[in-house]
Amino acid sequence: MKKLLLIVLTLGLFTSCDNEPLDRAILNSTDNGNGDGGGDNNSDEPLALDAYSLDLNSTVPIFGNIIVNTDFSFNSNNKVSSSAVASTFFGQTATENVVFTRDNSNRITGYTSTSLGMTTNTAVVTYEGNNISQIVYDYVEDDEDDYTYNFTYAGNTITRTQVGSSISTVFTLNGNNKLIKKESFDGTTSIKTEVLDYDGLGNCIASIITGEDATTTSFAFDTNDSPLKDAFSDQYMLSFLNDDYSDDVGSSMAQFDSPNNWIGITTPEGSVSFTVQYDADDRITSRNGSYDLGDGVLIQLSETFQFVN
Repeated sequence: MKKLLLIVLTLGLFTSCDNEPLDRAILNSTDNGNGDGGGDNNSDEPLALDAYSLDLNSTVPIFGNIIVNTDFSFNSNNKVSSSAVASTFFGQTATENVVFTRDNSNRITGYTSTSLGMTTNTAVVTYEGNNISQIVYDYVEDDEDDYTYNFTYAGNTITRTQVGSSISTVFTLNGNNKLIKKESFDGTTSIKTEVLDYDGLGNCIASIITGEDATTTSFAFDTNDSPLKDAFSDQYMLSFLNDDYSDDVGSSMAQFDSPNNWIGITTPEGSVSFTVQYDADDRITSRNGSYDLGDGVLIQLSETFQFVN
């Protein structure tokens, strides 16, 4: 299954950089956009997850019902160590286990997915200094789905090129280590641009897309701490550097990188408020909702959160 991890996380993940070269603080950033390093409303310590489940039930024209149920496991540093992904396409269910690898600096150096004891896909992440310089993806069953991304850095931009492809993507980041623009080109022609906007706390509140799949989306948040920001913070760069040029990144930033909990979305098709449950300490315990992405694409989202203490 091509880029299964990204399909699972397609609703959201992460940002960074100021006008200096990217560094370790950026790769593991928990900055909330104000520069105070956190965005926690109720505590100086980030919420630590014991378990997190993300279930997506999608209705897509031609493909029909697509179900992706993911259970994440966490290490002692409150970072994702592995996940179990059960995916159902055309009535057939396959389960893959994803394991992340890290170097001595705890940077993600890749992941491996296995199913029924066999390797299904791998990704290898290479660094030059502290910057991601290359990502090599290998889909075992079909070499046509393999790819190699190379990255160059200049000021507050990162340019991604793909070996054998005319498409390149430029990621622009602001001084608060937030991704603010993703623009893709076919040769020298701009084909798709996504601009992101943030509130004063660092929550991604809007995504404006021009070119291919043009649309405007806004996101709403509560005032409680999101446990996903810290737990997925070391995947922030990888989440958008390793996507497809056509993927939208706004919902990923809203769900996984915002300091508060995402509780609603507005698209040209309408507005949806999620049903969110909290415990006595105002920690989110579940989030459910469904919304229309247009063109016959319907998404049902269901999440559960369990904490270490």
